Amino acid sequence: MTFENYQYTRPNTDQLKEQLAALVEILNSANTAKETIEIFNEYNELRDNVSTMAQLSEIRVTIDTTDKFYEAEQEFWDEFGPELDSLYSKFDEAIFNSKFKEELKKEIGEHYFNLIETSLKVFSDEIIEDLKEENKLSSEYTKLTSSAKIPFDGGEHNLSGMAKYTQDANRETRLLANQAVAKFFKENLEQYDSIYDRMIKVRTRIAKKLGFENFVEVAYLRLRRTDYNAKDVANYRKQIFEEIVPVVEELKKAQANRLGLEKLSFHDEGVTFKSGNPTPKGDRPTLVDYAKTMYKELSPETDEFFTFMTENNLLDLDTKPGKAGGGYCTFIPDYKAPFIFANFNQTPHDVTVLTHEAGHAFQVFQSRNHMPDYVWPTFEACEIHSMSMEFLTWPWMDLFFENDTDKYKFIHLSEALLFIPYGVTVDEFQHWVYENPEATPKERREKWIEIEKKYLKTENINLHLKIDIDKDIILKTFPVKDALIFQEIKKELISDFDYNSIQKKVLASIFKDKKATLAVIEKGRGIRTIIETIKKYYLYKGKTISINDVSKKADFYIFTFDFENEVNLENIMQTLEKINSNNILIISNKEFELPKFNTIKDEYTIAKNIEYITYDEIDKIKKSDNFYYPFLTDEEKIKILALLNKEEKIFSTKEIIVHL
Repeated sequence: MTFENYQYTRPNTDQLKEQLAALVEILNSANTAKETIEIFNEYNELRDNVSTMAQLSEIRVTIDTTDKFYEAEQEFWDEFGPELDSLYSKFDEAIFNSKFKEELKKEIGEHYFNLIETSLKVFSDEIIEDLKEENKLSSEYTKLTSSAKIPFDGGEHNLSGMAKYTQDANRETRLLANQAVAKFFKENLEQYDSIYDRMIKVRTRIAKKLGFENFVEVAYLRLRRTDYNAKDVANYRKQIFEEIVPVVEELKKAQANRLGLEKLSFHDEGVTFKSGNPTPKGDRPTLVDYAKTMYKELSPETDEFFTFMTENNLLDLDTKPGKAGGGYCTFIPDYKAPFIFANFNQTPHDVTVLTHEAGHAFQVFQSRNHMPDYVWPTFEACEIHSMSMEFLTWPWMDLFFENDTDKYKFIHLSEALLFIPYGVTVDEFQHWVYENPEATPKERREKWIEIEKKYLKTENINLHLKIDIDKDIILKTFPVKDALIFQEIKKELISDFDYNSIQKKVLASIFKDKKATLAVIEKGRGIRTIIETIKKYYLYKGKTISINDVSKKADFYIFTFDFENEVNLENIMQTLEKINSNNILIISNKEFELPKFNTIKDEYTIAKNIEYITYDEIDKIKKSDNFYYPFLTDEEKIKILALLNKEEKIFSTKEIIVHL
């Protein structure tokens, strides 16, 4: 039977409550272990039926979040789910306290009792209404994220559909694509903040009612972490910081070099090769056919599994309007059927997500006849199967990528490492968020930036080293209030470092002289910080800013021109005439005539004690304490400044010009 024919029926809640209550009563009066096992099996059969309906509803609403029928069913499950948990907990409590417990352990396994012990610790009838709210907030988040309709390249795309553009080989395309994605999140920032804030608050209430200090311990128990705690995880993060982060830094340096870039900006991180990332050779049906061949050749077991999946239409892989983002694997118990959900977007990730989710699906297919609690392992153990499958299928990657197979393997292996610092960044942030539930959205964002700088160092790539002796133009000739605003902005963006010379001149032209400004910055020194300073100032003032977008009226306009690509000067002049404002900044890598604009050229001097070397010479000098690449930690920046003051020799590749 194919997935389309799987029957969904909303459970009769009154009948279900009666059935479960009766099972608890019978269990408590059982006279033998054998009788208890029979009741337990009946309970599991009932659970499987209910879970089937819940999973069908969830799958179908994520396939189409605009489907009114399943939207209503999701609302039903959001409401009824916690009441169901209450009924389940009463059965769990009864079997956990059974006088035949030791005999049951031999039959069922001790692990089951460890699992229900964690479940009982994080449930109480007192939190039912809070759990309903938590469910509704999760659904609200999914619906909001799925609502994205981003206009780009002549079409309208959801977030998954934008990935091929954010990873485009053309740098301008991926910059504009990233800006378009960012625009969606910016426009919905208040809603995201509201959902997240309410989620933190309700989870904190849940934790307090259950007798915990905060939600962290509740989360660990919900994740069924029976063997380790937050202290162990903190130690794991420390190891990653010490061992993995330096390796990832080297990977990012090499990536910037391959792309021929002086710096790796946010919109460059998704592209590994200058020629562009490898793409799967074929559409979705073709890729599925390749997967059939792959799993047939891998083993008889995987052949049986993937044949079952394809013959029963248990894969939904296409990106579609209204479809939820991301990918997942779930299990439909009554049909003994895994289900794979993904959003193919013509990137290497299509193959990675297919093999990853197939790893989960194969595991659950092999476990399909076990009792519900043993169908899946614990959450971390699940990833053993998914990530193993990604690499077990490497011998067949030439089917998907042909001559680009080695490129894919390089990306795949790199991303396995690159993810780890990001993963612990999220982990440390979540610990802090739930340990500080009263933090404001602004404070959370500031904390995220702080933690991000710790593990993802190269993302803070604008160095602000004051090498040229240019101290006459500084942002101190403003009213006190504005001076304080700039002080706070600078602190947030570049910590205790000074703006470099070009940044000072440009910002002074805009905010002190109040002139329309053309900044000619050939090497790109600190452009991001200039733009972010302007954005944050105008945001503080409650005013609007437009970047490379003349379609909307704004209080300040920023345009960036790259003359390596075609630039239509006539259109530029017409645009400026239309805007008719002094609140304009144009950043260009080439000088051109622009009447009534204050033109500032990036004229810098480099300290005499800096000696540039080529990449061919790196090996000769690599071990020197005074050798520097483009990406530096704050500690390294401070050290460079000290060396400059002492006039000691510094060796560097030329990319450091960007940061001076």
